[in-house]
Amino acid sequence: MTASGPRRPSWEAYSTAMARALKDCDLDRYRRLFSARSAAAHAEADERRRRALAGG
Repeated sequence: MTASGPRRPSWEAYSTAMARALKDCDLDRYRRLFSARSAAAHAEADERRRRALAGG
């Protein structure tokens, strides 16, 4: 847990779920997971940037 809320699934967890969605030919689920993975990656990058600026 972080101070900002519950921990998000990792990039690898999203990728695994996306592979499963493709295998199941569930393109809607794949698109939703792709968007969620992208948003999570951006949030992680923003958090790293914020920490670097605060600590540096």
